[in-house]
Amino acid sequence: MIRLNVSVWSWSKRAVLVLTVMAITQLKGNAQAECRSILGAYLKPFSDESQWSWGTELIASPGVMSDRFIFNGMNYWGLNYESVSMKHQFYFEGAAKYWYNSSDGPGLSGTGTAYQDFNKPEKKHVGFRELYYSHYGKWNMKAGIQTGKSEGSFLFDERFLGIKLSKELGSAKISTTAGTVYDDIARMQDVCGTRHLYNLARGNKINFVGDKWLQSNFVMTEFSWYPNKQKEAVASSTNEFAVLKDDSESEEFDSFSSDIKDEFGTFGDNSKTKKVFQLNQFSFRLYEEFGEVFYSYQYYGGLNVNLRILESIDLKTELLAQHFDGNNALIYQLGISKEKFWSNGSFSSFNIEYDGMHALSDSISHFPSFSNLFKGEVMRLDMMHLPLMELSFDHQLSGKTKPGFGLKYIHQFKDAHTREVDLEFSLKPWKHFQCFAIGSYVKSDILPEDNFLLKLEAHLAF
Repeated sequence: MIRLNVSVWSWSKRAVLVLTVMAITQLKGNAQAECRSILGAYLKPFSDESQWSWGTELIASPGVMSDRFIFNGMNYWGLNYESVSMKHQFYFEGAAKYWYNSSDGPGLSGTGTAYQDFNKPEKKHVGFRELYYSHYGKWNMKAGIQTGKSEGSFLFDERFLGIKLSKELGSAKISTTAGTVYDDIARMQDVCGTRHLYNLARGNKINFVGDKWLQSNFVMTEFSWYPNKQKEAVASSTNEFAVLKDDSESEEFDSFSSDIKDEFGTFGDNSKTKKVFQLNQFSFRLYEEFGEVFYSYQYYGGLNVNLRILESIDLKTELLAQHFDGNNALIYQLGISKEKFWSNGSFSSFNIEYDGMHALSDSISHFPSFSNLFKGEVMRLDMMHLPLMELSFDHQLSGKTKPGFGLKYIHQFKDAHTREVDLEFSLKPWKHFQCFAIGSYVKSDILPEDNFLLKLEAHLAF
């Protein structure tokens, strides 16, 4: 998060930043579920004819662990402008935060990093986490502070200051991205960071994030192909007005509404033969990290191939090649998932995923700095903790209150042998109110004893 006392920059610094970022070129954006928010679904125009819309959200999250009490309070407020032509957009999202932790935490213990200070943002601070301008045309452009995610899981999932250019070519898309990541806006720092609450075995940082902008930078180019995209678009065009619902139905927590049809068709319908293998996605990317916080330029090449088996099971594969001084490695993922839309409007999903690494150098001590895998509600395991396995099951019931639950198990096979079980319940009792109950149990060789987390998380948006 950018604090108010650093939001006023000199014109010379701004000019240097703009020229640097534009010279490198461009990025890819997405939102992150780990920093849960429903604000986007409740933006509303100032008047019937206004192009400006606004909204605000209050979040309160008290919790208890075996050795502490914790609390995290947030207030988001958003301001959005869209031109009549729908070609221009401006978005600002501010944030205020207050937190409490009854335990000081172990600081550096068990981290294996060279950082000594435990990250504790100010108890009260105000700033913003999104501030960007978008232009939509033959090429789409977004510039400013924004969140971004590469295709796949491994490479990039971070908030940054930079620019993204993208273009759709039928069922394919190409994008080029560049930016800088620093403490005030990074996802695991002031806004979405939880180390100052859980801090079971970590110090301040485990990735190389600069203290100031232009100290840790990246550039990425991606090509993605979705062979079934045009077919799905044609099939859905027969009901083009179905998506025009009340805004509250479109938020990220309500993606599984009761009017979604069973994607697998009617049982017993054998009028057509199922395809054994179907290519859902092919993507390729080149990526580089550079800046004064890195001792060497870091180069990556990534490949994703996602298949659908028997039109009902998704097979995800990802391969990432890492190349820089003494840290050459192949990092890979194999995942299988199954989704089911029930006739009563409920939704279920099951996923199993294995993330591993094959070292090409004697020892591997560095990984992509902005991957933010966030494996586990408490431990938030990342690339340096490979190999990892994740098992998850989610079920979303139909109905106005949209009850749901999820169960997740994370297992680390080497080093600390961390294991974590997460159980989550969600409910939407009122139109503008969403709540979660989260429970976690953690075992690890680096913890003096097993630990648990029980917390509530309430979201009110209007």
